[in-house]
Amino acid sequence: MKRDPSPEALRTSLRLFRVTRTFTGIRDEQKLILILNALQRFSRNGISSPVKNVTSLAEQFRADFGRYNLSAASKLLWLTFRSPYIIYDARAVAALKLLKPGFKNKDYAEYYAAWKTAFTEHESAVMRAAQRVPKLHPFFVTWRETQASLTPISKQRWFLERIFDNYLWELGDG
Repeated sequence: MKRDPSPEALRTSLRLFRVTRTFTGIRDEQKLILILNALQRFSRNGISSPVKNVTSLAEQFRADFGRYNLSAASKLLWLTFRSPYIIYDARAVAALKLLKPGFKNKDYAEYYAAWKTAFTEHESAVMRAAQRVPKLHPFFVTWRETQASLTPISKQRWFLERIFDNYLWELGDG
């Protein structure tokens, strides 16, 4: 996804993050346009508070589709902007409850704060893991760039956050 995605790029992204089914009537091109228009408002306005943007987009989804969908809102904003957005996912919520026993998941703001705190606590381990990513190049069959091209990517903040996000996703699977 980019800041001005096509309907087909949006459709692919919705499938990739498995949130297509949460949008009733999404096969209709006009429904895709509703989502694209909402995303474009954030692209034009820039990034203010990630928490405010995610919850506002989820509210727009409720107005357009009848469902307050934090997960889809966070995933689409992450795909568009990456950091500072944090993907909201039930499995990550379950993992945060394991890592942070006081975490209650009352709203996205609490989730975001707990996620950021947990990331900070694990950041050095994540950075060590990311340093090994370029060595794994032969195992990334879809990565058509050179091994050296992975090095700068593996140091970017969004990439480190995504590694931790995947860790939470696996941990939260039970």
